[in-house]
Amino acid sequence: GKATIVKLLQMQQLDEDEELAYDQDQTQEVPEKALGQPAWMRSLNESVTSWLTNLPKSLNPMKRTVENIKDPLYRYFEREVNMGCQILSRVRMDLKDIWQICKGDKKQTNDHRSLISQLTRGIVPRSWTRYKIPQNTTVNQWINDFCQRVRQLEDISKNVAVGGATALRSCTVWLGGLFNPEAYITATRQCVAQANSWSLEELFLDIHIGNLDDAISMDDFSFGIEKLKLQGGTCHNNQLTISNDIITDLHVARLRWLNKNN
Repeated sequence: GKATIVKLLQMQQLDEDEELAYDQDQTQEVPEKALGQPAWMRSLNESVTSWLTNLPKSLNPMKRTVENIKDPLYRYFEREVNMGCQILSRVRMDLKDIWQICKGDKKQTNDHRSLISQLTRGIVPRSWTRYKIPQNTTVNQWINDFCQRVRQLEDISKNVAVGGATALRSCTVWLGGLFNPEAYITATRQCVAQANSWSLEELFLDIHIGNLDDAISMDDFSFGIEKLKLQGGTCHNNQLTISNDIITDLHVARLRWLNKNN
């Protein structure tokens, strides 16, 4: 259904472009100012203004110290925050250029034309997608999702600035909001192994999903994960059961790395 809607929007935009090109050919003698902005440009200008308003203005990078860099979790989140800073800077720069073009304050380049063509059709520009996203994701969906990702990274950066690298262990993380979630799991494993002088091969992963009204106990081997979703089932008292619901939101989950020999 989503794929069909995206294609219909693209077809509608193509029709508008063709009609606009025809109208312009018929009215070449009319002064440019009298024509005014085309409908697609006004619509794009409104969208760009909304996106710039919703996007965070900046993301503070994490400050590296001699002690912080020794922590695997810190090294992971430093890469995540730096990547978030780069993408945010690129997105805001592109949107500001398009906003100025729509106002008539900036001339277009070939890169701008390609960018405008993709945005008017609801396509996420390739230069923005430095991490995996679902197919047929629209620009609005991507912007909203990216804003949430940046806000999480900003909160993590603030926690580290106040409490140091050790504060990362007590942070409950939205796993799906990370650019490289698989690397986060690896970092937690390295963190436990390093703290206890264990080898990575000695550790195995245990997961506990709490009930909605329960508080999950955490220890030095545990890490909190939130916003997990379960397809085709529910979880109660850490037991999975089949459900007719397509997707079920789960409560906070606890990941624990335990030693096989203990």
